[in-house]
Amino acid sequence: MPVIYVPLLNSVQEQEVLEHSYIRQETKEGKAIFTRDALNCIGGRLTPQTKDGKIIEDEMPTEISVVEDYFTNKEGPLWVKNYIEIIGDDNSAYEKRNRVTLCRCGKSHNKPFCDGQHLEEEKTLNNKLKCHFFYFFNSFYCIFTTTKSS
Repeated sequence: MPVIYVPLLNSVQEQEVLEHSYIRQETKEGKAIFTRDALNCIGGRLTPQTKDGKIIEDEMPTEISVVEDYFTNKEGPLWVKNYIEIIGDDNSAYEKRNRVTLCRCGKSHNKPFCDGQHLEEEKTLNNKLKCHFFYFFNSFYCIFTTTKSS
């Protein structure tokens, strides 16, 4: 089984974001949309489960590839598939996952994993509300976050 060794990086960084939530509808259509979106999440952060806790995931080939977005001309993370072991430079192993993305740009707040910072263009509105625009899976998204007041 392949192994990836990554440098030990500081994943504890002060975050200005107070909260972030994901809401889905409790309907048959809502569950189908959530499952589809979760299976399209290349980083594996969204993982659908059945009521009895069984994880629903597509089988992935064992490989490491570079994610590139040809529409925005931005290079993305390393896409690590099929439970390849990831070891930090302190020799501790990260949880094996079917799919994860590793940061290549150095901007991630969740190193060694990618959090999409390479795609982000930030606009600040009224110094308290930030709109983060990014392009993902052929769609533009905007996440609004609030910042700590001083």
